[in-house]
Amino acid sequence: MSPRRASTSPVGRARRNPGVRIPPLFQGFRRRLRSSSIRIRLVAGLAIPILCLYTVAGLSLRYQAAASKDLHQTIDEVLETMMPANRLQLLLARAAMPPNDHLIDRDPRERYRWEALAGNIDSLLRDLRSQPPTRTAATILDSAEALWRQAFQLGNALLALPPDAPDRGPRMRRFDAAIDAAISEINTFYNVLVEDLRRREEAAWARQRHLVAGTLAAIAVATLISVYVAVRVLRSVLVPLDALHRGADRLASGDLEHRIGLEPGDEFGQLAARFDQMAEALQRERRRLADLADRDALTGLYNRRAFDRMLATEIRRAARQRAPAGLLLLDVDHFKAVNDRYGHPVGDEVLRHLARVASTALRPGDVIGRCGGEEFGVILPGADREATLHVAERLHRAVRTTPARLPPDLEIPVTVSIGAAVYPMDAADPAALYQRADQALYAAKAAGRDRVQMWTARVEKRAERQGERGAERGEERSGEA
Repeated sequence: MSPRRASTSPVGRARRNPGVRIPPLFQGFRRRLRSSSIRIRLVAGLAIPILCLYTVAGLSLRYQAAASKDLHQTIDEVLETMMPANRLQLLLARAAMPPNDHLIDRDPRERYRWEALAGNIDSLLRDLRSQPPTRTAATILDSAEALWRQAFQLGNALLALPPDAPDRGPRMRRFDAAIDAAISEINTFYNVLVEDLRRREEAAWARQRHLVAGTLAAIAVATLISVYVAVRVLRSVLVPLDALHRGADRLASGDLEHRIGLEPGDEFGQLAARFDQMAEALQRERRRLADLADRDALTGLYNRRAFDRMLATEIRRAARQRAPAGLLLLDVDHFKAVNDRYGHPVGDEVLRHLARVASTALRPGDVIGRCGGEEFGVILPGADREATLHVAERLHRAVRTTPARLPPDLEIPVTVSIGAAVYPMDAADPAALYQRADQALYAAKAAGRDRVQMWTARVEKRAERQGERGAERGEERSGEA
C-alpha cells in the first residue's frame, strides 16, 4: 500500500504537529464558518461563484487579447508563405534567358538549364494549386499556367531552331511576350492573395471585436443568471426551511392536523414528507387512543362519557337547525337471571349479541352506546315522535326475534324494554331529555317489560308517585330500625 500523501496546508500540519501554530486568519475563518447559520453559508457559497465568474471573465478578456496577437502573427506567417509566388515570378524571368542565350551562343548547357527551370516552375505551380486559393485566384493561376505552357512550347521550339533560321527573331519575341504575360498573371495572382489576406485580417479583427462584445454581454447575462439562480436557490432553501420550522412549532403546540406539503424531489421535500408521515401517524394514534377512550371494552360501542358528549352535541345541532332529535334507552329484561343461571361470561356474550343486533337495526347516522350494565342508549338525529317510535319498535322487534346463540347449542331468548323521548317536544336540554327517556324506560319495565314506551306527562306523574312511595317506604324502614 502506498503511503498517504501528507497535507501541505497549515491546518493539516497543525493537526499532525501540535507545536505548529495555526495562523489567526485560519482560526477566525474556521470559527466564523462553524458559528454561521445555514443562510450565511448559502449566501457565501453563492457569492463566491459570482466572484469566480468575474475572475474568469477577466482572464477570458486577457486570453482574447493574446489570441488576437497570435492571429496577427499567424497572418504574418501566412504572408511569408507567399514567397513561392515571388519565387515563381523570379523563375519565370530567369526562364527567358536559356532559349535566348542558346540562339546566340549555341551552348548545349542552356538546354539543361531550361529543363531545370521548367521543372522548378512546374513544381511551384503544383504547390500553388495544392493550396486552397479563392475562385478568382484559381482562375488567374489557370491563365498563368496556360501562358507558361505556351511559353514552354515556344522555348522548346527556339532551342530546336538551327542557327541560320530566318524567323528566329519573331519567335524570340513571341517567347518573351508569353513569359512576360505569365509573369504578369503571377503578379496579379500574388496581388489577389495579398488582398484576400487583408480581407481575412479585417474579418478576423471584426470577429475579435464581436468576440469581446459577446464576452461582455455573456458576462452581463451570466451575472443576471447568477443573481437569479442565487435568489432561486435561497428561496428553495429558506422557504422550505421556514415551512419546516413552522410545521415543527405547530406540531409542538399539538396541532397534528397541520401538513407541510412540500413537493418531493430534494432533501427538504423528503424531510417534509417524513414530517407529514410522522404527523399523520401521530394523528392516527391520537384518534385510536381517543376512540379507545370513547369505546366500551366489552361491546365496542360508545361508553357513557362519549355518549353523553355526543348527545349534547346533537342537541346543540338540532337547536341551531330547529330540528327534532330522538333518544332511546333500552334495558335487557331479566339480565340478572341470565348471569345467575349461565354465568357472567355468557352474560357478556348476550350483551355483545345485543350490541350487534341493535347496530344492524338502526338507521345510518344513528348513534348507539352502552350507558352502564345492561342499559344502552340510542341517539336518533332528526327523528320526531313518529320516527322515534318507529325506530324503537323496529329495534325491539329485531332483538325479540333474534335469540343469542352460543356454542355448542345454547340458545337464549333476549327481550328489551325501551323508553323513548324526543327533543324539543319532551325536554329542552340533554339532561332533561335523558331523564324523560329514563322515566319512560322504567314505565315500560313497570308495565311488564318487553315493550316500547314513549314519554308522556302521565309517565312523569307515575314516576313522581313511585318516587314518593319509595320515599315513604324508606322512612318507615328507618322508623322501624
